[in-house]
Amino acid sequence: MCSVVVLTICHPGQAWPPPPPKRDPNRPPVDRSVFMDPIEVGEYILRGIKRNDLFIMSHPEFREGIIARNEALLRSIPDEPPNKKRYNVIKTFGRIYHNPIYDEQTTPGPQEWKKEKLMS
Repeated sequence: MCSVVVLTICHPGQAWPPPPPKRDPNRPPVDRSVFMDPIEVGEYILRGIKRNDLFIMSHPEFREGIIARNEALLRSIPDEPPNKKRYNVIKTFGRIYHNPIYDEQTTPGPQEWKKEKLMS
């Protein structure tokens, strides 16, 4: 849940944060040989810093999950007109309402060292 302007109280007696889910005993063991090398992660981080990226994602394998989560977030917005008085107040919140830095994020291409490796 992502709420900024809400009048609420905490529910006494509720555990927070909730306990983590139990691991499925039928899940096969993880093949750790496919994990990304720390040097490769460092290359992604260094490139992101040089590009001045807002977000640095080192694992393209997470793309589908990120898309699904963000689409679910958008679907959770009520399909109804906003309260105009509240909307006019929220617009004055500046960067909480909308931060123009999000518009500056671009999609990085493949790592240079990966392109060279693929071409040889």
